Amino acid sequence: MSCCNTIDTYFGAKHADRDLKRYLKNGPDRTTALLIEAVREAGLERATLLDIGAGIGVLQHELFPHDISSAVHVDASPAYIEVAKAECRRRDQEARATFVTGDITEVAGTLEIADIVLLDRVVCCYPNYDDLIRKSISRCRRVYAISYPRDRMLSRVAFWLDNLKRVFRRQVFRVFVHPVADVESRIAATGFERVSVRQTLIWRVAAFRRV
Repeated sequence: MSCCNTIDTYFGAKHADRDLKRYLKNGPDRTTALLIEAVREAGLERATLLDIGAGIGVLQHELFPHDISSAVHVDASPAYIEVAKAECRRRDQEARATFVTGDITEVAGTLEIADIVLLDRVVCCYPNYDDLIRKSISRCRRVYAISYPRDRMLSRVAFWLDNLKRVFRRQVFRVFVHPVADVESRIAATGFERVSVRQTLIWRVAAFRRV
């Protein structure tokens, strides 16, 4: 099963509806809020956004009012795409959003280059993160920002327990903790320098700017 199909199977309509209700009640969670903060700190105005693994579209919903002019929303789950579209219509954002269903490693070549590329908790979904980083960053003109697990014992135990739960439920989808230094060195090798880092107990939010 491909990564795209695995994500599609796990992240269905039930998950999407639950995530939307949580967002409408509580706003962005802490990690996503830190990613938004990193984007705003970069100081780009009316930029174009490519949101990869965009889910229900929290990043674009939050950034549309002041920070970005348009967004391309990429997600492997059709259910999440439909929920995101409906929320865009409700917020009168539909004319500025384009939706692409698929795995970024397969559809990157069809996408226009954007000023900002964001991956919020996407790296951890890919065993082969080199392909993910290489193809996603190729679509970035100025700012590339990601959130992914910190490479520490607490994160590894949390993710091991999460995967163990999926084993008992006979779910194929798995999450991964990748080496921080390796992930960020691959980004730097493409001509980007890190400009900020924010962290929670589990997650690391890093922003990069093209040199």
